Amino acid sequence: MSMRLFSKAKTKAPSCGSGGLCQALKKYALIAAGCIPFAIGVACFYEPSHLAPGGVSGIALMIHTAFPSLPVGALLFAINVPLLFIGAMRLGRRFLFDTLVAVGFSAVLTDLFSAYVNALTYDTLLAAVAGGALVAIGLGVVFRHGATTGGTDVAVKLMKRKIRHVNTGVIFLIFDGAVVLASWVLLGNVEASLYSAIALAVQTLVLDKILYGADGAMLVYIISAKSRHISERVRSELDAGATMLYGQGEHTGASREILLTVVRAAQLPPLRDVIKEEDAEAFVIVTRSIAVFGKGFKDHFVEEL
Repeated sequence: MSMRLFSKAKTKAPSCGSGGLCQALKKYALIAAGCIPFAIGVACFYEPSHLAPGGVSGIALMIHTAFPSLPVGALLFAINVPLLFIGAMRLGRRFLFDTLVAVGFSAVLTDLFSAYVNALTYDTLLAAVAGGALVAIGLGVVFRHGATTGGTDVAVKLMKRKIRHVNTGVIFLIFDGAVVLASWVLLGNVEASLYSAIALAVQTLVLDKILYGADGAMLVYIISAKSRHISERVRSELDAGATMLYGQGEHTGASREILLTVVRAAQLPPLRDVIKEEDAEAFVIVTRSIAVFGKGFKDHFVEEL
């Protein structure tokens, strides 16, 4: 019996759950994956068009424009290291390690793409739009997994703790806008600075969508004589909860039941189908929420991005 048990133990597949090894590997794989669009945006769109839309990447690109022999990736790493240690004093060693991983990957990938791919378009407007979108996608993925690509990202993360009501993309806009203005003053290229501003605007919009778009939901008020039937179908067919509120008609004075439910955007069409089938005369109010905390939505204890 002991031999059979020993044999089974040897052939059993290793568990990834112990010690969180698989979770850690998955996290760093996703951080590395986020560095890819970031590096492509910087090396294949920003750098060839001489755009400097903010952040340490913008500073590195400005230095590279003035001294072409200095590679952008190496400049990214050199500028980031001291800033990271300042951030680590407030955000902890785990943050420092995670961000060093992200900075290392983004710096190496940026120089690789710059050396072997270079420009993907020579249209400056396309470079601003595509580069802004790609950099934002990369930043969003890295931010969602607890790291940053360094530089002003660290300042943004620290500032976010102080002004929690302001979206991360807006804070980026303030910091990076200053870099865009600096590029205008130092490099004297008005057109490049204006295109950099366009890239920064795209980057801000896309980043906010990535960081906050998935947290939103549709808040629906349903005033109907058949609210109980609608509530049962919402629970059974949409797997969504509902709350019954009680109100009174201002004109008639009649008591009314008001069904309140929160659903994902994709669930709104089937919810409307349920309402139409149960009561085509129902009065429905739909609003968009920017964040929902609780079961089925965002964790109360998740770090704010």
